[in-house]
Amino acid sequence: SETPHIPRPRNCFIVFRSAFARARKGMGKQPKLSQTAGQVWNAMSSAQRRPYEKQAEVERRDHFLKYPGFRY
Repeated sequence: SETPHIPRPRNCFIVFRSAFARARKGMGKQPKLSQTAGQVWNAMSSAQRRPYEKQAEVERRDHFLKYPGFRY
């Protein structure tokens, strides 16, 4: 039997991009939204990025506990 697909945990940019897209729902197509999110992310300070980095770390920890030994 095949092993089920295990999704990788989100990184800090993907956590940010998800929040960015949620806040701007209906404001254009995904590629443009991603491009804008990237520009905003690159302009953010370390302090502004910190909440997304912390959330990504929580997701990594939860993922490790749920799937010990998972490697990608």
